[in-house]
Amino acid sequence: TVGNQCGRPSSGAKMSVVIKSDANKRFIFHPENGGSLSLSSFASYSQVCSVESAKGLVDRFTGSEIIGVSVEADSTGKISLVQCATPKIGVVVFDLIKCPDIVKVGGLGGLLSSSVVLKVMHNYHQTAMLFLHQYKIQISGVVDLQCGNTLLGGKKTASLNDVLYRYTKYTNKYVDGLAQSGTVSWVARPLSELLLNYAVKNVEYLCQAFYNQRKLVGDAGLINEWVLASQIAGLDPKSKHKDTDSATANSNSVRTVKAINAVGQNIGIVTDATTGIDGSTNARDLSADADKTVDEAQITADVDSVAQAPVVSGDTSSVS
Repeated sequence: TVGNQCGRPSSGAKMSVVIKSDANKRFIFHPENGGSLSLSSFASYSQVCSVESAKGLVDRFTGSEIIGVSVEADSTGKISLVQCATPKIGVVVFDLIKCPDIVKVGGLGGLLSSSVVLKVMHNYHQTAMLFLHQYKIQISGVVDLQCGNTLLGGKKTASLNDVLYRYTKYTNKYVDGLAQSGTVSWVARPLSELLLNYAVKNVEYLCQAFYNQRKLVGDAGLINEWVLASQIAGLDPKSKHKDTDSATANSNSVRTVKAINAVGQNIGIVTDATTGIDGSTNARDLSADADKTVDEAQITADVDSVAQAPVVSGDTSSVS
């Protein structure tokens, strides 16, 4: 991974970067030609530490149909980094310790709260609560890979690496290094290369995992359940406005399903899943019934087949 700490990605520069993947396969990444690859690999990342740099990048992500999102926080829950990625834009690491104004002034909060831009996250309930209480922002428009994995017969407590491997055959190779390094600080600056690489790998393959999981969930007829469970996962269980929150989750679910279908059309998958959403259904019930609605052995076989297949990106955002 080529790092560019606290800078803006180069604009207009023509270059080719040779990437060597974990599987020892080599890909040529051509940013000036749209940056498409047979696998969702990214040649570089940028760490953004100013409102000015953030605004332009947030605008580009807002023009995307789908983005991967991951968040790093310290042991007290203080948010340190927000990582966003698409195959065309690459990985951008927003540094909220150096510049917390990125959230409200830089536009990142608007991107996260938008139900129009589809965001792929994993087990995001805690992240949603951190943003709600630290920035008064409700994250919306999310499809949670953990929810989808559970509906497909996976463990409710599956780690991000478990889910990434199941749907992409890739994992975050920096997890072990982070565990062996002992106590780490996500608020101290500058961040070590280990922490930055760990953060980048946490978001790098989320879009690819989504495309593969989306096909399997669609084939199982569980798009509605996946989306609704994802919206409910982001609600505050202590909220005094549960009826309003539930109605909002239901409304966001409809928009998120439509967004998924729009992406699906671009990758040759079309499912009419805009009806039958029941706001009274809860994520726990959906998870508990997952093994009753799918053939786990067949799903496992399908996962292996899909995870090894090339991914075609549905992101049609332009790249300058």
